[in-house]
Amino acid sequence: MLNWKKDIKNIEVKERLVKRNLTKDFILSIVGPRRAGKTYFLYHIIKNMRIENEDYLFVNFEEIEENLESFINKHQEIYGKLPQFLFLDEIRA
Repeated sequence: MLNWKKDIKNIEVKERLVKRNLTKDFILSIVGPRRAGKTYFLYHIIKNMRIENEDYLFVNFEEIEENLESFINKHQEIYGKLPQFLFLDEIRA
């Protein structure tokens, strides 16, 4: 979890043409074909909104088989609070 945040902070993302006014009270689903840039769009949102590490949780379910609740609990252990934003990548039905 912490490695992803370090990677996201250091990755260079290009400005996107798609603009969204995002809030904590809004759910946004990003769908599209493989290799279309959906994950990088998530990175762009995190960086563009300048969300601090303690305020968001990013989970890539392609690499991890744990459930979301365990990640939320780990986040709370590390930062002492629940995340304000959840970014979920490669969700499978």
